[in-house]
Amino acid sequence: MKHSISLKHVVVLLSLILTSSVTSAGEPLVKQAFDGLDLGALPPGWTKAESPLLEMVPESGRGRVLKISNAGGKSPHLEFGMFDPAQFAGKTMEFATQAKFPGGYDPIADNLQAAPKFLIEAKDADGKVIASIAASPSVKKPDWQPLKKSLAIPATAASISVQLCVQLVDCVVFFDGLTITVTDAPAAPAPVAVPATPNEATNPATTVAAKPVPPP
Repeated sequence: MKHSISLKHVVVLLSLILTSSVTSAGEPLVKQAFDGLDLGALPPGWTKAESPLLEMVPESGRGRVLKISNAGGKSPHLEFGMFDPAQFAGKTMEFATQAKFPGGYDPIADNLQAAPKFLIEAKDADGKVIASIAASPSVKKPDWQPLKKSLAIPATAASISVQLCVQLVDCVVFFDGLTITVTDAPAAPAPVAVPATPNEATNPATTVAAKPVPPP
């Protein structure tokens, strides 16, 4: 008798694996190397947009890395989604990748948030973003640079997504790997996105943490 496993069952199994791995704080919940990543057959939880603008390319000492070559004002991305975040409510999740951005881009004057970026979002059951944070690689840096961000997971979060993306601007950027770690430390206030000024074009997705309220 043949037994078939649907994609739904695979995602449920992945969720169970992720749940069991949260038992030890500080250990990676997700650790995805890009050397063996196949954009044509992504693992469960991974999706992509604007496929022709994404490719895996060889990189000395790293095997293969993700290259995003954006043109025409599109928003290509590679995304990892976690759809059962209730177990992480009240905890802080740390997200890390590495990026290389040897070139640059022309900022969009009325939308300085448009940029290559490492974007993390938590959404509620209606799909509304309720917490987010992002980091953009520094321009004209031929060396690999670490990008790391932490986000407090709201109790009402119904999904968490991580994007390696380019939003609207034309440029070429490289990303390598994704690591997600859950900590048991008290959750910090969710960051509030603030508009960048023109001289912040090297990191348009500037964020600032909400100031804590002093005790009475």
